[in-house]
Amino acid sequence: VEIKSKFFIERSFVDEHLEIETSSDGAELNVTKVEVKNAQEIFEEVQTTKTFLLSDKAGEGKSTTFRNFASKLKQKHPTKWIQFLDLKKHYKAFAKTEKFDNLDELKEFLSSKLLNLNDFESQIFLKLFESSNVVFLYDGVDEISPNYNELILKLMEKVKNFTENIQFVSTRPQHSLSIQERLKVQAHKFVPLSDTERWNLFVKFVM
Repeated sequence: VEIKSKFFIERSFVDEHLEIETSSDGAELNVTKVEVKNAQEIFEEVQTTKTFLLSDKAGEGKSTTFRNFASKLKQKHPTKWIQFLDLKKHYKAFAKTEKFDNLDELKEFLSSKLLNLNDFESQIFLKLFESSNVVFLYDGVDEISPNYNELILKLMEKVKNFTENIQFVSTRPQHSLSIQERLKVQAHKFVPLSDTERWNLFVKFVM
């Protein structure tokens, strides 16, 4: 996965979530916590959480960011299988399947149908998958919804339940809540670009 650095801007991410705090008089209060994280902090955190969800509107750079993540992860973890998936290019795999209720069905779907690997590639992938050394980057969950929404949710849920493999997921906000509920994960969004950053990006694009 190659990134044209000319058009890439390193982004930070915001995690907004509610926490319960106790006031001085003993009352429980819902408090919104806001955390800003860079890519390195995301990579470190996902080693524990196993799932990272990026939810932001169209055109903000989710696909470019995930491609950059994939490139960085390959450099950091050369012995892992790093798999970037542009889901709209893989919809036919979901159209041809109905279930992956157990681990064997899940492995068969991933290696043969979704990734379309040959026998040699499949052996390597499955060995790494079984040892939780695969990182999936699913880009554009919203782009195969609603037709295959339930199947992609089920796929990510099964990977999470059956293995310790890491999953990065991107979507637009309207599909974020269902992913949060099924994968038990907090959504992140981009820290908005400053006016200067937007201008610099525009200049790079037109030059």
